[in-house]
Amino acid sequence: MRRDILSVMQARGKIISLATGILLLLAGLMVLRPNPVARYQLIVQQIQQGVLTANKAGVVRLPAAFSELAPRGEVYAERKADGRLFVLFPTWYGRGADMEGYLFCSQALRPSDYYAVNWGAGRVQSHIDVAGRDMLTVEPYKPNWYTRRLD
Repeated sequence: MRRDILSVMQARGKIISLATGILLLLAGLMVLRPNPVARYQLIVQQIQQGVLTANKAGVVRLPAAFSELAPRGEVYAERKADGRLFVLFPTWYGRGADMEGYLFCSQALRPSDYYAVNWGAGRVQSHIDVAGRDMLTVEPYKPNWYTRRLD
C-alpha cells in the first residue's frame, strides 16, 4: 500500500514538474514574442522628420524596403491642427472600408478626439477619424499606440 501511495505521489510530482515547465516555456515565448508595433516605429520617425510624406488624401506610400509592413504598401498619416501626428498602419482589409491595424498618435488621444455614433438599440460607440478614414474604433495598446477596427 505504501508503494502505491509513493508511486502516485511520484507520478503527481512528475506531472506537476512537467506542467510547470510547460507554463514557464510558454511564458518565455510570450516575453520573446516580437512587439508588433516596434517594426512601425521607423516609419513613424521618417514621417515625423519629413522623409516620408502623405499625399492630399493622407496616403503615405512606403518605400520598397518597408512595403511588406502593410498589405497594400501604404499607411495613412495626418497632422492635426494642434501639431499631433496620427499614423494608421493597416494590417488587414475586409469588404468596403473595413480594416484592422494599429494607430500611432504622437500624444495620448483626448476625449475631444472622439465622437459618439448611435447605432441603434442602445449601441453608442466612440469613434475617431484619421487621414480620411472615418469611424475608427480604437483601444489603447501601448503608450501612444492603439489597436483599431473600422466598422
